[in-house]
Amino acid sequence: MHILQISQEFPPNVLGGISYHAYHLARSFVNHGHKVTVLTTSLDKHGHDNSDFDFGGINVKTVDYPDLPGARLWFDRAVRSHFRDDSNIEKFDLIHSHEYIRFDDLSLTPPVILKIHINLARERDFWTGQKYNSLLRPFVRGVGERFVWPRQLNLEHSSMRHSDYRVYISDLTRRIAESSHDFSDESYTAVHNGVDLNMFTPSDGDTADDCFLYVGGDAHRKGFPTLVDAVDARGDELDKPIKLVGDFDESRPAVQRANEVDQFDVVGRVDQFDLVDLYRRSTALVHPAQYEPFGNVVLESLACGSPVVVSDENHCGAAEIVTDDVGELVSPDDPDALIDALGQVEETTDPAACRVVAEEHSWENVAEATLSLVE
Repeated sequence: MHILQISQEFPPNVLGGISYHAYHLARSFVNHGHKVTVLTTSLDKHGHDNSDFDFGGINVKTVDYPDLPGARLWFDRAVRSHFRDDSNIEKFDLIHSHEYIRFDDLSLTPPVILKIHINLARERDFWTGQKYNSLLRPFVRGVGERFVWPRQLNLEHSSMRHSDYRVYISDLTRRIAESSHDFSDESYTAVHNGVDLNMFTPSDGDTADDCFLYVGGDAHRKGFPTLVDAVDARGDELDKPIKLVGDFDESRPAVQRANEVDQFDVVGRVDQFDLVDLYRRSTALVHPAQYEPFGNVVLESLACGSPVVVSDENHCGAAEIVTDDVGELVSPDDPDALIDALGQVEETTDPAACRVVAEEHSWENVAEATLSLVE
């Protein structure tokens, strides 16, 4: 088959986990003998990852759109314009989109699989406009609430209704989607995210577990304020520091508080190779997310043989794969439960079992589950 994959972000153009998800899935499609074209954005939209990616067999095309609030709306518009200008769209046997697109505005013969990575109704609850300076932020928030978010939610609704199949990255995303849009999805499957089992591996030697690890930056959605509250109150009960990985804005109150707590070690953003080393050295990953459609960091930690302390199934999709021998599930609204779980996770889990769970979620398995919908 010739597969067209649509994603706003694709390496080396990286914003978050979807970049790596789209790359590994495209790579797996190629390894299964399929031809792959990726439609993505120009390289100046997001961050840049200079890792040694293998693009062999992957044809990358780009569309451009203005850097304005409502990026999903602008990307949808750019993609539809591209489709209208491409008279040879029928060369594709399958369209696999990681983004919400108004498919009903196009005359498409190939079947469309929509991969649902996030529920916009929930994302809206955590949107702050933080990327804009403090003077512009109130204006941008007003524009967002009045114009941008209603249109993005309408786009999500239209895209879900007019795709042929939906692939949710967790049952959590399906439940929220059905509730938000008041419909029962009859043409779906839930396929959990995958992990690169060649990169994320356990240590081959005696690596000391010298820390707990949090990977998620200062985002409220990822549970950072909850973690700060918990450690500020009872951090002296932990026998190891918590290393904080990601982007941390020093102007945010939660970050300022974290800098005053002795148990925190702010590492900042790291590349994937350094992240692997941190996973291997950690007693456990802590991920107290308020809303996480899946949570790739959970799989990455398990693949490295490190257990996890994760929000429950009502808040984190990856909780659906966490068994008693690989981690602890907690409510993100209970800081005491979080500290209790960190205190006991090392005694109740098995590093070998962590790797076994991760091996059930290879990118090859994700690709096969996706292709089974149309093959």
